[in-house]
Amino acid sequence: MRYFCVLLLLLGAGAAWTQDAGKNAALARFLVEAKTHTYAQGDSAAVKPLLAGTHQLEYSQGPFLYRDIYVGEAMFAGQEMVYESGKPVWTMSYAGTIPAGVDSKDVEAAVKLLHTALMRVSVEEPFRGPRRVDEGAYSYTNRVQGKLDSFFGEETISRGGTKLYELHYGGGLVR
Repeated sequence: MRYFCVLLLLLGAGAAWTQDAGKNAALARFLVEAKTHTYAQGDSAAVKPLLAGTHQLEYSQGPFLYRDIYVGEAMFAGQEMVYESGKPVWTMSYAGTIPAGVDSKDVEAAVKLLHTALMRVSVEEPFRGPRRVDEGAYSYTNRVQGKLDSFFGEETISRGGTKLYELHYGGGLVR
């Protein structure tokens, strides 16, 4: 019984974030701002990484700090976290790949389209880019389920039905 009460207290503490629409809206707005000021626009937000061999991007505004740490290039994985006043409140983990054998011209076009799509992140779904972006022969598709508190998704970039890039992600509010 004691463990059950502790579990209820812990769940209740995290539930405050999910029940406070004002805080969630502020977090969603911050995520859009942070994402459009970090990877989506290039490496200008790069800082010295905390972990050897990784890349780290950061953005802060008011009480919020956004941190994105990832490793790898063509096969990669990472984690984004948002802190409010030093306390972690939101996270998203991701992993993706550019398949071996993809032509360098296609890689360059896919990365350019990815940056374009990520600059269009929305407050309603502040995880990755919009549901679809087409640019010439290239298509970006984002399939996501869930809301700010708990979500998962997959994004792909393809040309003529050939997959050039794929990423899986998931996360939500820290409880």
